[in-house]
Amino acid sequence: MWITYAFILLIQLKKSFYNNYIFCSFKMDVFVSIVYKLMEEKYEDDFVDRMHYKYTPLIILLLGSVNIAKVYLGEAINCFQKAEFRSSWVQYSYSYCLIENTYFLRTNESIPLEYEVRKERQIAYYQWVPYILILQALIFYLPQLVWRSSNWFTGLHIGSFVQTFLKDKFGERIDENSRKVAKAIDGVTDIRHKYFGIIDVNRFVTILYFTMKIFNMIIVLVNMFIYGQFIGEHLFGLSVIKHSGEWRNSGLFPRVTVCDFTINRLGQETSYTVECVLPLNMLNEKIFVLLWYWMLVLLTANFINIINWIWGLSNRDKFYRTLQEFSDTRRKYQIYFSQIEKTDMLLNGSDEYSQSEAERVISTTYHNWDLYVAFRLIKANLNLYTTSKIFDFWCDQQKPYEDNIEDDKLLNIKE
Repeated sequence: MWITYAFILLIQLKKSFYNNYIFCSFKMDVFVSIVYKLMEEKYEDDFVDRMHYKYTPLIILLLGSVNIAKVYLGEAINCFQKAEFRSSWVQYSYSYCLIENTYFLRTNESIPLEYEVRKERQIAYYQWVPYILILQALIFYLPQLVWRSSNWFTGLHIGSFVQTFLKDKFGERIDENSRKVAKAIDGVTDIRHKYFGIIDVNRFVTILYFTMKIFNMIIVLVNMFIYGQFIGEHLFGLSVIKHSGEWRNSGLFPRVTVCDFTINRLGQETSYTVECVLPLNMLNEKIFVLLWYWMLVLLTANFINIINWIWGLSNRDKFYRTLQEFSDTRRKYQIYFSQIEKTDMLLNGSDEYSQSEAERVISTTYHNWDLYVAFRLIKANLNLYTTSKIFDFWCDQQKPYEDNIEDDKLLNIKE
């Protein structure tokens, strides 16, 4: 008889473990697919952007996978059982206390507490931590997704430009690729109309890019606020760091909690109060503290990065002169800088050139924000030499139309 009971119990345990294993395997498959998607290079941003949409979700998902493995393959909760509990009641108490939440009891307090106090002390985040982490990872990826979609709409396909050179691993067609990319950039940045009649097309991509960076900062702050909401009234996790290891009094990530439940016995409901151990809270504490520090790093890096971009936009001429220094020939770049000199002469009242020519030079070169953003992002994903090559051929596009036709003929002859 006892052998039969033991055999049935073994089958039930095996079935439970198998179901949990299948469920956890499904979760891990989802994680792997998301991680694979995150590992794909986009080539249209800088390192700080990748810290937000790539490395942060990877870190969060890694921590989330450890948590899920502990929940579904390990023991998420253990509760002290009464002597009269049957095996079915034991399993019921585990499941009930995990789903319906437990509450924290300080060392100098006794049971029972008032209902309002119990509700206030509930550990409501415990079973939701893996899903909170998954949601955070998706939120961090969202600004990059919007940036990519909007950037593609403008026609300034920076990612495609970069991939054109990456496919040519040995640089055998660097001149040809540089010419094609330069022509594409010139075709986009030379447009004179306005989107929606409000935003100048020569600044549209720049505004989109800075909007993404600002949203990244907002998301960091929102995630810190979310930590505070799920942990309790401890905004930004400062109290977690301060009281780490003092959970018995602070109530932050408590390891031991209390659970109330009722069992119907012979038509009468009997109330029970049991102590439960939450082993995952030791891990959760480390996860949230680590993420809080990582958010601080992101916030600092993004702030410095935005300041750097603003400074770069204000000093675009220095960036262009850097590209000039790495050019094979300086003759072609004289076109660009001579145009700026002509523009200065016109603005000072010279009659040597027409006003329409001045407007063309201003809008296409020195005052074009998107042009600077495009070249800087290309440089961030390739190198200075290749970017200078593209800039070299872009300057060729600023020559008179007849000269470009002759250059195209010469290129076709060489091919």
